[in-house]
Amino acid sequence: MDSEEVIKRLKEYYPKYEKNINIYPDIIKEIDLAIDRAKKIEKYQIDNNRRIGTVEANPNTEVYKIVEYLMKKG
Repeated sequence: MDSEEVIKRLKEYYPKYEKNINIYPDIIKEIDLAIDRAKKIEKYQIDNNRRIGTVEANPNTEVYKIVEYLMKKG
């Protein structure tokens, strides 16, 4: 996907999205739910013998690890 397609899809879920705006106040209330979901998907992939970080483990993201780290540093 190019950046225009990413923005188009993002706006389906967050209609008021624009480049360079602070969305943090809107997304922080759902951060715990997002982290839990990412961990569940990761566990599912691991339980099914799929290697994280490869196409065989799609869908999956490890971004939650960065988010957790940054929240601890807060």
